[in-house]
Amino acid sequence: MSEIYFEKKENRVVIFAGNYYAIFEGNNVKGKIEIQGLKVEFEGKIDKLPETKEEANEIIKSLFYQTPKKVSYGAVVEAENDKVRIKAWGITINDINALFNRLSEMKPLPIDVTKLSLQYDMPLHKVKKIVKDNPLKLQEEAYKFAISNFGNRLPRIEEKDNFKVILDVVEDGGILILVYKGEQIYKAKISFATLYKYLEMNSKELIEEAFNLLEGLINLQGKVRSDSNILPGIVEGQKKNGKFVIKSENEEAEIPGESYDEVKRFLSSLRREVYLS
Repeated sequence: MSEIYFEKKENRVVIFAGNYYAIFEGNNVKGKIEIQGLKVEFEGKIDKLPETKEEANEIIKSLFYQTPKKVSYGAVVEAENDKVRIKAWGITINDINALFNRLSEMKPLPIDVTKLSLQYDMPLHKVKKIVKDNPLKLQEEAYKFAISNFGNRLPRIEEKDNFKVILDVVEDGGILILVYKGEQIYKAKISFATLYKYLEMNSKELIEEAFNLLEGLINLQGKVRSDSNILPGIVEGQKKNGKFVIKSENEEAEIPGESYDEVKRFLSSLRREVYLS
């Protein structure tokens, strides 16, 4: 299937391509763009509804012609000009003007149903039907599919020594939580496909996987090269109530200590417990 979904009904237009979707209603448009790791949620103002796929794409691109007037840097970068507000993450964003230029040259890609099937871990024939009827319902149908197939196994709670791992499902994917000595130290949003993979792991494998994800997030924080504790679009850290809190768009860790060095020492101690227990 290689087409781009386009539907116009009265005062509403929907376009769904392989790299973005957008919903036009009245004088407003909102959607999400995904390009090579970059993810952008946007809300903008428009003068008219598009009549074709091509016009819809040109309208979206035009939102980014003007350079942003307001910018806030963090694990999620926020910016706005007179026409659009965005939240962006997934890649390092040091130059917001370059990002807007990139978005202003965007071209729609065809829908890749095989990729969507893997992302949502749903049968290909089911994904094809949803995309044909209304691709905006993909997430909702993926949630229903997860509940019907794995609802009796969720939430799953595994405990071993000082560790507890919790797996659960929400409307937009899965949740993984790592608890140490009664304190939550890590939480992540995961895809439906990843959730299903984790459900097949035993308790030891699940604890090790949660630790590896935590370690990966902490190592990302270690790449920050400024006093701001921010790698824009990727990760940010801050001291909070005696803990060092590290966030990305999908993850959050709360580690005892008020500096990155203390976090690393805690991680080393934790690693010994995980792999020697």
